[in-house]
Amino acid sequence: MLESLNDWTNSIERGSQVDVIYFDYAKAFDRVPHDLLLDKLVSIKLNGNLLKWLASYLSNRAFTVKVTKNQSSTKMAQCGVPQGAVISPILFGIYVNEIPSKLPMGVHCKQFAGDIKLYSEIPKDSDPQNNKLRVTNHDTKTRIVTWPHFFMYK
Repeated sequence: MLESLNDWTNSIERGSQVDVIYFDYAKAFDRVPHDLLLDKLVSIKLNGNLLKWLASYLSNRAFTVKVTKNQSSTKMAQCGVPQGAVISPILFGIYVNEIPSKLPMGVHCKQFAGDIKLYSEIPKDSDPQNNKLRVTNHDTKTRIVTWPHFFMYK
């Protein structure tokens, strides 16, 4: 938050405009595919007993839903990181950590849990057609909205 505020203040002091887009991943922690998360953990060189423990921690998780006096049958969780667990935000962060590398140069990305903020400085004398965060810029919008595998478990 402070880093963004500092960037924005510096941009405004230079006479520039700052465009910001906020996203909130709906049910973010519930939609993390276990297999893809484990692949990401391997890609960051996590291995051995810690990887085995995390795989065990994520697998074979069952749940039920209770509304008033009615309770569903037990179902197995196919995706998601456990709500309320201290490690869940870390696992989610690892899962989405590649988003900033997929954005155009000059677009900044700040993430916290299931929230993401994209912003870009628009210099005072720049051509509006080069605005990196134009909502009509389908390339950037598509990269975020259809980010691979994120919405596959609804």
